[in-house]
Amino acid sequence: MDRLKERHLPLEKLAAELSKVKGINVDEKSLAAILKNNPVASAYLLAAAKLDDDFKKNLLPHELGDIDELSKCFGSLAHSKIDCSKMPSYDSVDLPPFLKNVLIKIVSDALSEGKPKRLK
Repeated sequence: MDRLKERHLPLEKLAAELSKVKGINVDEKSLAAILKNNPVASAYLLAAAKLDDDFKKNLLPHELGDIDELSKCFGSLAHSKIDCSKMPSYDSVDLPPFLKNVLIKIVSDALSEGKPKRLK
């Protein structure tokens, strides 16, 4: 994922941060395989990275509300019936909020099935 590396988010760093989440044990190679086998998830991850860039530049409209809650919902694939305020925050993972929540969702889904899961 060269685009992530361009954003100073190499797979090594992402995998290291993910390993801080209980139940997620991936290395750089397994993370690369998950993303390679799921191009939609990879695109979603790039969209999250773009949202994080816009957040850093204060380009997100204030109407979107609380960024932490929004990023959790985004990470949960924005299911409208999920109470995002009750989602875990994964404070130990040092990644931008949108990227962090999307990446945890993608990898935990892939690991729970034993293979990459396509986003719906």
